[in-house]
Amino acid sequence: MRRTAGSAKSVFSFYLFFALWEHLRTLQPARRFAVVFHTARDLIVLRPSLELERFGPDAAPVELKLASTVYLFDCSKNFNCDLKRCGYPCWQLVTASPNKEHFHEFVKELHVVLYLSLWEIDELLLARAAVYPMRSLPELHFLFSLWGGVARRIFNTLGAQGGQRQQEMARAIEGGAAAAAAAPADPAAGLSVPFRSPACAR
Repeated sequence: MRRTAGSAKSVFSFYLFFALWEHLRTLQPARRFAVVFHTARDLIVLRPSLELERFGPDAAPVELKLASTVYLFDCSKNFNCDLKRCGYPCWQLVTASPNKEHFHEFVKELHVVLYLSLWEIDELLLARAAVYPMRSLPELHFLFSLWGGVARRIFNTLGAQGGQRQQEMARAIEGGAAAAAAAPADPAAGLSVPFRSPACAR
């Protein structure tokens, strides 16, 4: 499963892990399965008994060798999986950016590739109300016009200097858009399409 960098793919992995945990609690013990959640910092095993155990990221628990296990792997540029783990028979879900360098070891094993879209404005507003109330509504709408639905850019706390940089970037983008729109078309270059920033497009 691929997602644009900064759009909370790791948070989505945590959500899946806890959703599976809640689902397992509703099942009869004989129908339960193991879940292995693997990040750059930890490897967490949720056993059918609902017992949790934490390992280092280089561990290879026996549950990975069971076809019934669900393996959630949150990979990144500096945290790829080794070839042995890619060959395990368990059901694997890999979250990664679209950059193949982040998950190239899994390429031969992938059967379905899903793309998660960027956040919609209503999703960002819900996240703001629940988790980031310090981000004002005007600021959220401004950042959305600048960055689109990239959650990391919307909710990252940059401080005064970071906010000033964003204002400067917005002015530069709008200045470039205005200059492109005002520039005469060059017949030798064919059809001229003025550049539009995200702020202009919305």
